[in-house]
Amino acid sequence: MNKIDSAIEHISSVSKAAQSGNKPSAVTGGNFQQALSQAFDIREGSPMNSTAPLEALEEIAPMHMPVIQEPSQVVNGKTNDLLDLLDHYAGQLQDTNISLKALSPVLEKINHSADGLLSAARTLGDEDTQLQQIANQTALTARNAYIQFQRGDLL
Repeated sequence: MNKIDSAIEHISSVSKAAQSGNKPSAVTGGNFQQALSQAFDIREGSPMNSTAPLEALEEIAPMHMPVIQEPSQVVNGKTNDLLDLLDHYAGQLQDTNISLKALSPVLEKINHSADGLLSAARTLGDEDTQLQQIANQTALTARNAYIQFQRGDLL
């Protein structure tokens, strides 16, 4: 038996004596027992006394803050993406193994990207008129390709 256990037993006996009516002046109502138990963390069911493995804390996931971009950067990126889609579409048109039915999802994506580019180009200021003209021409070219496909010009 170590010193801590003997001290706890002594405190327990003093606490029991205090609760039975024999209150020594140093111990009032078992508060010392509670304080000592909390200090040594020997309460029943405490994690320190249990033999069950404790679950480790997981790493806190970082917050992903949105990246704020200038409108010209957004329009530039959307224009490049639409030009890449049009280039991919032109390559698929040259491939005779690809059916027109397989091209339909590509053209729907091109049309959707053209809508997004036109709405983004409207947010540009007066200082970006050249970029706005390029974006509008690219979107109109994409819309033209979509309309030609829907009209059946490729048959």
